[in-house]
Amino acid sequence: MAWGWRWRAHRASRYATPSQKSAIFITFDEDYNNITTGVGNEGNHIVMVVIPSQGAVDSGMRGGHFVADDHANHYSLLRTIEDSLDLLPLTNNDEFAQPMNEFWCGGPSPVCV
Repeated sequence: MAWGWRWRAHRASRYATPSQKSAIFITFDEDYNNITTGVGNEGNHIVMVVIPSQGAVDSGMRGGHFVADDHANHYSLLRTIEDSLDLLPLTNNDEFAQPMNEFWCGGPSPVCV
């Protein structure tokens, strides 16, 4: 994880200034749990780190540390991006995916930090 924080410190400022309404979504799937290989099936949980700019937090995106409880996948992330940019869906997979509403105030958890 140390390399991730170094990357963020050196590169993230290029992508988000405090006044912009933007966020960086970092997700990766390194879970070894795979029922097809006989290694069990405990949910195949993956990590997603969301880093909103101050401008995004000021506009209603949740800031600070929290754990999202809703099921989300790559299609949910795509749907969230499409909704935020007012874009049409690319496929049926993202069109019918649940957007990641927990990341905004007034969603399933209305308390903002």
